Amino acid sequence: MGARGPMKEPTALKILKGNPGHKPLPPNEPRVPVGMVAPPKHLGTVAKREYRRAGMALVRYGVLTLVDHVALAMYADAYQRWVESSELLNETGQLIRGRDGLPVASPAVKVQADAWARVVRSLDALGMTPAARPRVIAQTKVEPVDWWQEVVGVE
Repeated sequence: MGARGPMKEPTALKILKGNPGHKPLPPNEPRVPVGMVAPPKHLGTVAKREYRRAGMALVRYGVLTLVDHVALAMYADAYQRWVESSELLNETGQLIRGRDGLPVASPAVKVQADAWARVVRSLDALGMTPAARPRVIAQTKVEPVDWWQEVVGVE
């Protein structure tokens, strides 16, 4: 049986609020370093570019940690699918001829809608929308990572 009730509030948020419940704070909560890993090899060109762009911004603001790469990769993959389906729809239009010759919705419409929904959920999870930002806890002191230039390819 899974966890019940609302999700636990992050310790960092409790501290910012002054620990209003006055309950003891967890002593061993892991602190994951801010940073990012190289984009997965299976991502396409557009997805890798977006992975690096969004990842660098999230690291700069202290939001992305070294364990968030899967969420970032899923966002980048959904973003690429949305871009590709949007480009296809711009070329072919939203209607195509069906087997009987009558106009029907292009399959790219569903692909675009599904990708758009995944992008929006990912943006929300990563705190990349104005509505999601208040829920994100950024680390206030961002330590530079030694391997940063190697990961991002920036000199």
